[in-house]
Amino acid sequence: GGMSGHYYSMSVSWNDNPSLPQGDVPVTLTVHYPSDPDWSSGMVTKTLTLKFDGSVQKALVRPTYSYDLVKPDGNKGTDDGTFPLSVSPGSTQEGLPKTAQGDTPRLNLLTIQGDQTIGLYEPKPEPTLGNTRMWVSDGPDRFRIQDTKASPTLDATAASFKLTLVDGQQQVVPEGEFLVHVCPRFDHESAVAPRPCEQAPTRSANGIIESVSTLPGWGYLGVELTKAPLAPGTYHVKVESIGQTHRIRIAADRWDEAGGVANEFAGSFGVCEVRGAEFLDEFFHRTKPLRRRHGITYTSYKDGAVESCSSIRRENDRA
Repeated sequence: GGMSGHYYSMSVSWNDNPSLPQGDVPVTLTVHYPSDPDWSSGMVTKTLTLKFDGSVQKALVRPTYSYDLVKPDGNKGTDDGTFPLSVSPGSTQEGLPKTAQGDTPRLNLLTIQGDQTIGLYEPKPEPTLGNTRMWVSDGPDRFRIQDTKASPTLDATAASFKLTLVDGQQQVVPEGEFLVHVCPRFDHESAVAPRPCEQAPTRSANGIIESVSTLPGWGYLGVELTKAPLAPGTYHVKVESIGQTHRIRIAADRWDEAGGVANEFAGSFGVCEVRGAEFLDEFFHRTKPLRRRHGITYTSYKDGAVESCSSIRRENDRA
């Protein structure tokens, strides 16, 4: 018995009769519920405020596929895979997941502008300075442009952001480390005469990068984890638009609300999931301290990758 919010959803539609809505529009959500052995029937209402803005918008979004997967000539590039990454506690670059090219995957973020943002659809959308190219597979290591769309495009101007590594309670994680690239692995605009992009990445300090700016004409931030947090859990990179120039909440995994109002210019993106391990007996109880004659390192593997490592210490006979 009981009721679950998982069974409810809300759809919103509007039209231009007599004109398209503009500005803040309050709407009331009402849910009627039947009687139950524990309570009588009734209803719950909540007022929501929809924001309509028909002007050209700027946003920071995560592409719906690996941004560096397709090169401008249609050849296969680097696949960063999916996020959050599964990592071991305190892993450094040597122990973090790797792409097929041997580097650490990047969480790609793009600054775009237009009357729409990148949606969760196929084929693979790639915003450029002039339009959005729609790529489809054309063989094992080849892609071709199926279509182009006028909007969105990359934002050609520089934009500044603050990035913070946070835990599930949105608290700063100072022991974690990351860096941010402002240059993608290759020039997405031209395969014939690629533009040089040689700016060094910005490193975090105590889990924070106070300010990093995109390069004009590139509109790219690539977040690379360099040291995982220690405690098990899921961690995000919180991104805040300095000067509130770019909306972020619309494409983020998580966002903050103050007084029931979401901050449109901040949002968090999942970057890693730290997995832990314990020694258990056959009844899944924690074991007593283990004793050893020689140093032993226990390594746990999952899907062919190292998931965690534990060493038995001689001085205190504990795992």
